[in-house]
Amino acid sequence: FREKLEGVVKNPYHTAVVGFSLDSSEVLSIHIREYDLFNSQVSKEDHEIELNKFGELFELTKVQKVQDA
Repeated sequence: FREKLEGVVKNPYHTAVVGFSLDSSEVLSIHIREYDLFNSQVSKEDHEIELNKFGELFELTKVQKVQDA
């Protein structure tokens, strides 16, 4: 997944606004826009990364049941 992010956020502070969407065929899309920290402005250029499998986003290392509080 990291290689898909190469060159997306180019500002020197590496700040961005990130959003997620999931369509009916279970394709996860990650939307990334650069964020200018000092001027409080979000760029108009939207970068979209589509992932067909959640496994592309992260490596699954452990699954466990969450205990009720």
